[in-house]
Amino acid sequence: MTVRPSLAAVVLDFDGLVLDTETTLWRACSEQCGELGMRIDRDRYRSLIGAALPPEEFLRRILPHPVEVDLTALAAAVRARNQRLADAEDALPGVRALVDEAVAAAVPLAVASSSRREWVVGHLRRLGLLSSLSAVVCREDVDARKPAPDLHLSAARRLGARPEEILALEDSVIGAAGARAAGLRSVIVPGPLTSVDPDPAQARLPTLAGRGLAELAALVGLDPARPSAR
Repeated sequence: MTVRPSLAAVVLDFDGLVLDTETTLWRACSEQCGELGMRIDRDRYRSLIGAALPPEEFLRRILPHPVEVDLTALAAAVRARNQRLADAEDALPGVRALVDEAVAAAVPLAVASSSRREWVVGHLRRLGLLSSLSAVVCREDVDARKPAPDLHLSAARRLGARPEEILALEDSVIGAAGARAAGLRSVIVPGPLTSVDPDPAQARLPTLAGRGLAELAALVGLDPARPSAR
């Protein structure tokens, strides 16, 4: 009889998984660019969600060509607008309940994000979730962002868990690829703007609302019932 590994820890993405910042960034980009008489490409924006690009390059790719605008100034304006929009957002449905359940079950949690630490930690603190986490790993902590495995591997080390015993929750194909490269078992929970990989082998859910640890663990072949042998 094959014994399934036990769930030892959970690693959460941040943007698009904990907080719907993919939508706030879309609004910030489209509104800011609209004031300059430019329309951005929604499909191209969706395809770049989770990509490790400098803000100026991200804007260059979603704007019509040729671009005759100061991208550095535009990126700063978009960033300020996005901050205002994101500050008004609450955690996505199911996130708080899942965090509470993990804390009650003594399952350690971490956030692994390609975003800036200031951005991630600031929102986690505002949402009242920071104190529930054992680790927060951001772009400043690693050499390469997702889809490289660095963020997830660093989170696994800080959690003291084997990668194959960790459930990673991501909203994008790029994030799931990083988790897979690190050996973690992932579930994609796409947001309204996230492009989803049609790969039938990739576990996915439409929302975290009403989903408990047992269901999530079962989706990726982990047993939440037995303590992990170290």
